[in-house]
Amino acid sequence: MTTAKKAAPPPVFAAAPKYWGAISKLGVFLAAIVGAFALPPPADLSHAGGIRPEALARYAMFLVLAFCWLWMLRWNKKTHAPRWMWTGAACFAVSLIVSFAYLDAIQSRTANYDGQRVVIGNQYTPAAGRVAQLQPTLSAEALLFDAAGEVGAVWTASSIAANVRWILALYMLLFISASVAILAVLHAIWLRSSPPAKRSR
Repeated sequence: MTTAKKAAPPPVFAAAPKYWGAISKLGVFLAAIVGAFALPPPADLSHAGGIRPEALARYAMFLVLAFCWLWMLRWNKKTHAPRWMWTGAACFAVSLIVSFAYLDAIQSRTANYDGQRVVIGNQYTPAAGRVAQLQPTLSAEALLFDAAGEVGAVWTASSIAANVRWILALYMLLFISASVAILAVLHAIWLRSSPPAKRSR
């Protein structure tokens, strides 16, 4: 009786200690760079959306880096350097646009209460709408202070949720686009500086 040979693990699992460890270290490196200039989301965003924005952004960035790693293994010749440079430039342009959009969202869709930023809505509740009509000069901070920090008493739940989703989407897009821009430029530099491959005789 012949014993069946034990099946070899798939390549992705066999190479896991090598590749996934490198991707993890790269993700930590990029997260530190992007997190140094990206404004953190409002403190109560995780409570309003039921998730941790920074953890979700790092999770999405890790998956994107995994896909980029596959593309880097495929396009790893010196002639591919311009392609990676253009990819980095495009992602850099996207990250700049998203940075300004994210900054505008933080300023226009949040308010300061008790020393921290709070996500607000775009549509008043009936009670808050009457107060805003009687005193149109009241700021969002003043309305929030009168409501003792109860955001739902000033703005509708649907408008608050919409702003939470928009801020979260911009933050994730900023994190991913900036990370891919750095990775693409570094890979292009490495390809340009690498010695040409020797031709076999």
